[in-house]
Amino acid sequence: MILIARETDWFQKGLEATEPKEQIEFFTKSIEQGNSLSESYYSRASAKLEQGDIQGAIDDYTKCIELDSNDDMAKSSEIYWAFQNSFMNTSTGVNIKKENYPCSIACFKKALKRFPDNPSAYGRLGYCYLAMEDDSLANEALTTMLAKWE
Repeated sequence: MILIARETDWFQKGLEATEPKEQIEFFTKSIEQGNSLSESYYSRASAKLEQGDIQGAIDDYTKCIELDSNDDMAKSSEIYWAFQNSFMNTSTGVNIKKENYPCSIACFKKALKRFPDNPSAYGRLGYCYLAMEDDSLANEALTTMLAKWE
């Protein structure tokens, strides 16, 4: 009887895992094997975001875009992590995490450097400025948002 060694599909294991820590471990192994690189970085970024590792998620989303500049999921994810950093869902709707406004503003600005035509990011940036009572910058961001939607 001859046994044939099969390479473990770490990417698939990462998709099947339910805990972010395990997902990160499996997607890292997939990256190390050179398999599904763009998808592995994207998926690992999502798991890192779920664990609260914002910078790790940003790094992985950025790497995903470097590997596949046409990956719309990764592009929208850079906006998503900025949004997630500002808001949290609760059973009563969306509550603002006030302590995260300065970080969120920095995230939206970084995302807008890469995607300057994204009206949603301008809108969320404007909302953060409004919440911080900076009416001038809020007006500028919201005006830009409206112009981008036209």
